[in-house]
Amino acid sequence: MNKAREVFGAELNHIMDSDVRDFVIDIMDTMAPDYFWTCPASMSGKYHPGVSLGEGGLVRHTKLAVWWGVELMQTESWMGDQRDTIIAALLLHDLKKSGEPYKMRHHKCVHYHGVWLVDDILKEKFSGDVQVPSIIWNILEGIKYHMGKWSYPDWQDKSWYLNSISRMCRIIHLADYCASRKADAKCKELLVP
Repeated sequence: MNKAREVFGAELNHIMDSDVRDFVIDIMDTMAPDYFWTCPASMSGKYHPGVSLGEGGLVRHTKLAVWWGVELMQTESWMGDQRDTIIAALLLHDLKKSGEPYKMRHHKCVHYHGVWLVDDILKEKFSGDVQVPSIIWNILEGIKYHMGKWSYPDWQDKSWYLNSISRMCRIIHLADYCASRKADAKCKELLVP
């Protein structure tokens, strides 16, 4: 069964390059752990809105992140061929956010899950002499840095990271960040007389 197409059909349709779309589908269908399709985006509920909690919350968070990415890209005139890269990275960014073996690797899984996912993709799909196409490198960079300044919490000097991160990665990070905000609760709070 092609679960990626079934669950993320609308989001995949935003990707114009068929090779990029096929890459995302292949990664989701071969590397997504079973829990990805059913787990909440956050176990604590601390950093995600209610819509991303409960069963299937991580899938809903991913869909919301793609929606934010598409919205944010409308504010930029330089997007061009990076549009597919951004959407692909957003579809994959939390593929292995929780669960084994990530929890066993490090207690800071929440900060490093993008880096570990990139490592796993490289090992599984590009081992040996297989060349990584440049557009795939860009997708992997987006996944790796989707947490923005929280990607590597133990860095002493984050100014290097903040100054060097690509504009593409900033859009990916901002889309994920916006999808993680508790906007509905804040709107209700602001509207109470």
